[in-house]
This record gives sequence, C-alpha cells and structure tokens, in this order.
Amino acid sequence: MKESIDNEVKVLALEIADRGFPPAVMVDKLVAMYSMLKDEQNDLDEQIKELQKKKKKLDQIKSMADAIIKKGAMKEYNGFESKITVVSSAPFLEIEPGAEKNIPEKYFEVIPAQKKLKKKELMQDYRATGELPDGISVKQSTYVKMHQIKSQESAN
Repeated sequence: MKESIDNEVKVLALEIADRGFPPAVMVDKLVAMYSMLKDEQNDLDEQIKELQKKKKKLDQIKSMADAIIKKGAMKEYNGFESKITVVSSAPFLEIEPGAEKNIPEKYFEVIPAQKKLKKKELMQDYRATGELPDGISVKQSTYVKMHQIKSQESAN
C-alpha cells in the first residue's frame, strides 16, 4: 500500500474510532476509507496480474532454453565462466488413472479415512524383481543444472 494512502486510512480509522463524531460523519468516513482500500486493492490486483503474465513469459523462455539444452548431444557445456550440466532425475513411478486397482495392498498404507500408496517400497521391489503391476511404469526425466565457475583471479 502506498504510504500516503496507508496514512490516510490510519487517520480515517482513528477518526472512526473516535466516538466524538456524529454517526452520519462516521458513516461517511467509513465509506471513504473503504473506497480508498478498494481502489488500492484493485491497483494491487492489476499489478499481480501483470507480474503473473511476466512470470509466465519468463517460465516459457526458461522452458524453451531447457528444451534446447536437453536436445543437444552433449550432457555438459562449458563456458568461460559458466557450466551447464544435463542431469537425470531419480527414477519415479507414473501411475495411470485407474491403475491403482492393479497394485497389491501391501504397497498401500492406511491413513485414517484414506489409503496412501507407498511408492518408495514399490520402487524398491521393482528394483529387486524388475516387475510392476499393470498400469505402472518407471519414468526418468532430466533437468538442467547451471554453475557459476569462479575465475582463477577471484579465487586468489
């Protein structure tokens, strides 16, 4: 909130709290304070929308850069002061909708009023046996890791 509006609202709130004003004046002051707050709220909503649009554009650009790097043949790129590494994530389970009925009960833990899949235990058994229930697959993604390399002069 802008400081001048913030101060005006505080003054109005104090005046409203002061019982020395006639009720009609207090109503007018309350409506004025509400109007100022509503205008400020609308301004903030607009700023939030603009920031969300800007963030979405930045996320899209970052995703494009990640995709370009991931499509490259190399897993590591070295610059003069930077380094980019394409790193594989840990394998994770992707469960198709409705496939939970094919998973044995031993992989679920019962939480009051809900059943929770114990993916870690299921993954451990998969690693040991190589078998998964129908509708379950093991996925692995990659992500881009960027490093700032300290130059020789700044290291000394």
